[in-house]
Parts: sequence; C-alpha cells; structure tokens
Amino acid sequence: MKVSLNHILVVDVESTCWDGPPEGNRDIIEIGIVELHMENLKIYKWDKIFVFTDQKPSSYCTELTGITGDLLRYDGINYGVACAKIISQYHGLNRLWVSWGEYDKLQFIENSQRRKGIYPFSSSHINLKQLFSIMMGFTKGLSLDKALKFAGMEFEGKRHSALDDALNTAKLFTWLVGNNKFLFNKGA
Repeated sequence: MKVSLNHILVVDVESTCWDGPPEGNRDIIEIGIVELHMENLKIYKWDKIFVFTDQKPSSYCTELTGITGDLLRYDGINYGVACAKIISQYHGLNRLWVSWGEYDKLQFIENSQRRKGIYPFSSSHINLKQLFSIMMGFTKGLSLDKALKFAGMEFEGKRHSALDDALNTAKLFTWLVGNNKFLFNKGA
C-alpha cells in the first residue's frame, strides 16, 4: 500500500506500568493521535482513545497517568476496535507516522500480536527522538521536555497524557520540519 505524505500521524501511548518490575504484560490503555496537514504544518484533527484492558492499572500507573480502572471500564474501547478506528478515521495503514522514541511502535506491535488486534499503522515510522538527536548533533536522545526546551518551547498540558504528549511531539515535529524544509521538499 502506498504511503501518503500529505497527512502525517503523530502518536503516543500510555500503557499499564508498575513502580518496579513488571507484574504482567504492558497493555496500551490510552492512545493519543494527532493528524498533521503537511501543506501548512497545521493540526488537522486529534483524538484521545482510552483502551479497555482486563488488567487494572496499578496505583503507580494511575498516579502517573490519571487513568483508573473505572475510567477504562466506562470510557475505554476494545483494543481491536481502537485499531480499527485508527485505520478508518485516520487512515493509519497508508500514512507515515511519528512517535517520540520506539516505545510506542513496539507497544503496538506487541499488543497487536497478543491482544489479537490488527496493527493499525503502515511500516513507515519516524522515531522523532532519534531524528531530532541526529539533526541537532546530540550523541544520545533527549527527553521530549529537553528537546522542546532546546527548540525554545515548553511542554503544554499534562505529562503522561497520551494526547498531550502527542500534541507536544507534533509541535516539535513541525518545528523541525519548518526549520529544515529541504528534508520534506515535494520535488524530491
């Protein structure tokens, strides 16, 4: 399937987590997704998708993300339904997608295999943390906060909210593209 570059998806996930060794598989419990229109580098649409899991978030996870078992039970949708929504509403299978690091991509791969969902994205993925480090001359990856500060911006919203993390990653992506337009030249 041909990948379109007119719109790019910026994605972040929150997963079940523990303060210490994992007590089970990490299930995606929140997906933040932002669609950027590359013609003008503007956000086209965005969404926060809560994903139901049988695994109740630990108290550490709830403190970190604000996500409770009740929230997932009442507002969450099945992982397969969440993936189908990304495919149908965001055209995930034929769009380039971006995340801050590899974690989000690996979580989708692992969750799709284990939770019997379809992988909702194309194989065209940009690890913005790695790209940013290479382009700015850093020898190791920065946190999203530090990268934003380097670019003269501040994190907006709540940390460990998948949508807020995706929106901030999108902001950094548009800054990087806007300052390096030669990388995304339409004639190339």
